[in-house]
Amino acid sequence: MDYILPKIEAVVNEYEVKLVLVGMPYAIEGGDTSKTIETRKFMAKLADNLSIPIQSWDERYSTDEAIKELIKMGYDWKERRKIQDAMAAAMILKSYLENQ
Repeated sequence: MDYILPKIEAVVNEYEVKLVLVGMPYAIEGGDTSKTIETRKFMAKLADNLSIPIQSWDERYSTDEAIKELIKMGYDWKERRKIQDAMAAAMILKSYLENQ
């Protein structure tokens, strides 16, 4: 995990990022999982290393939404597998922005 911090910091500085949005992997019923706890620890490390706000956002169902959107766009399953995580991240960002 520590190997990624310098890369994130470099992107934040290069693009003058004002906020880092982190998808929070809650359990389906809304509780914490081991990944939720791991993500919170990662967010704390980000906060210790960056001088900008770090915000979490619920990522439940983002992969399902991404797959549905990619199907609508005509991607077959092999193509979807390659880009579904990026599309899920876009869905998380879209949800965040729509709620601001």
